[in-house]
Amino acid sequence: MRLTQLRQADLNLLIVFAVFAEERNVSRSAERLLLSQPAVSRALQRLREMFHDNLFVRTAAGYELTPQGQRLLQELESCCRSSIAF
Repeated sequence: MRLTQLRQADLNLLIVFAVFAEERNVSRSAERLLLSQPAVSRALQRLREMFHDNLFVRTAAGYELTPQGQRLLQELESCCRSSIAF
């Protein structure tokens, strides 16, 4: 994502992404975020549109990150670690 795109992005969606990446379950994610299940589903859809990628795929074992989803999660973790250092 380019800086100009990031300025237009709803960064709250990244919180939904991070929680869902940890939980891998819409219901548990919604509960943690104090949102409804449909709200989390809509947020995930907006994320998919924003990144032009599914970010997660459903498997027999549950949801797994796509390569793009893995990169996004790594970037978020990197940003969080570096911001804590300040």
